[in-house]
Amino acid sequence: LMFPSVRHWISLNPGAAFALALLLYTASQVPGLADTPPVGGDEAWVAGVGRAWRMDGRLRNPMLDQIWPEPLAVLQDAQMCNGWIGYITGLGAWTRIVGEDLWSQRLSSWLLGSAAIGLAYVVAARFGGPAAGRWAAALLATRSLFWASSRMVRPDTAMALLFLATFALWLR
Repeated sequence: LMFPSVRHWISLNPGAAFALALLLYTASQVPGLADTPPVGGDEAWVAGVGRAWRMDGRLRNPMLDQIWPEPLAVLQDAQMCNGWIGYITGLGAWTRIVGEDLWSQRLSSWLLGSAAIGLAYVVAARFGGPAAGRWAAALLATRSLFWASSRMVRPDTAMALLFLATFALWLR
């Protein structure tokens, strides 16, 4: 049997080669999820609200329970109506399945970010063909802000994914 060279295989299978490269790139990010970047204040806040929802069904931050007196606690619940509800309830459900440690919570953002990279390929490929899709996915994957966001417990990657999903549905 004669095996084709790597360059020849890539020229015959550019989509498969790109998918393999994307898989290797994203998989290389998983081991250090709990180490980089350092834990931010927002991460602790979001994780606390997600845990509280999972424990008692209320969207509140237990860290603020000691600060806000009871009459003002309703403001804490009202604050949750600013668009984070879907992300936080999803995070609460995720931690019920996977666990509450930092790595598990950051894994949710990493998975959402990986899906956003794949969807960026799909959306751009519809506009400009497979080459445009590869460029869009590569640019998103190597953007430092996106890289950091997909490694933190924040809704940024979820918002990127939802934007791309909305755009993909609009293109249909």
